[in-house]
Amino acid sequence: MAMPPNQFKEIENFAPKITLRPVAKQVKYEDNIFYNFLIFDTETNATGKSAEICQLSVTDKSASHKLSVYIMPTQDIDLYASKVNKLKIVKINGERKLCKDDKVLRAIPFDTSITQFKSYLSQSINIAKNTTNKQVRTVLIGHNASTFDTPILLRNGGKEFSSELQSMDVWFADSLSLFKKLIKSQLPALQNADGTFSKTNQSSLYKTLFNQTFDAHDALEDVLALRKILFSSKLELSNKTIVENSALTNPNHAFEDLEYLDGRHQILQSFRGKLYNPERNDGFITKTIAEKIAGSGLGYEDLKNVYSRYGKYGVIAILSRPPSSATSTSPRVTRTGRILAAIVGHFQCTSRL
Repeated sequence: MAMPPNQFKEIENFAPKITLRPVAKQVKYEDNIFYNFLIFDTETNATGKSAEICQLSVTDKSASHKLSVYIMPTQDIDLYASKVNKLKIVKINGERKLCKDDKVLRAIPFDTSITQFKSYLSQSINIAKNTTNKQVRTVLIGHNASTFDTPILLRNGGKEFSSELQSMDVWFADSLSLFKKLIKSQLPALQNADGTFSKTNQSSLYKTLFNQTFDAHDALEDVLALRKILFSSKLELSNKTIVENSALTNPNHAFEDLEYLDGRHQILQSFRGKLYNPERNDGFITKTIAEKIAGSGLGYEDLKNVYSRYGKYGVIAILSRPPSSATSTSPRVTRTGRILAAIVGHFQCTSRL
């Protein structure tokens, strides 16, 4: 769409500045570093951004140095989470208790659990330093951790906790990323007897490798199973393979990404029931496109204001053009005509009401 640069600049200045998701650098394995792998997992009272940790577990490669604590959340456990992890809150003599399989658990406050977790990390780092002359880098690895466990741990722990982990040279890694790549490459060790390859979930991987099951969705059982998959199986994975294929990221980047995703989620709510309907999936645009718009820093009212002032060409320009400051030629959101037409069509309809 032809538009003078000065006109686009005016539209661009009228709309909020673009926001970009932080991009992590590819981490390469280094021979002069001792990688202190720790496997971690969480169980929570919900799945959204308001989720609180109810169980936090971590173990070392040998499974000889473990920590597993139950944590009393401030809010109750929703039905979906309870169905998965079998945890629930009950009142006994007017006091909230955390239970599993009708057994009362010893649950501690979250702040206490974080203190114990940091103490565990410090001890593990000191043990590692006593066994090597190399620089020690501690890697907390979990399955699907980059999507679930890492952001929940950092969100619950806060910025100061994240900074403390950064100063300890603690990194996060995701074994799901690793196994997606290994299965895609059709690694023979991940092939089932019928010739198919394992699915990427932890239970399937365990079944393929050991022909056994484990008590999934208990944080301690999950970390022990993942430790066995990674370090005591026929996979015989090298540290280099794990480091370079598990999406390693440092706490500062992980926290910045968390803040970006939380901001995107907040803006996304402005589109619900207007441009997209998540319950019926029959809106003008899909949730994926709504997330792309929100992720760029544009909310529903921002687009509405651009349309009111500059018309359909203003909306098309702000969505389809790259920012003036960008070196890339990629659009802010999309150049797909069908999607742009649907968005413009929505505002044309609402402006007539």
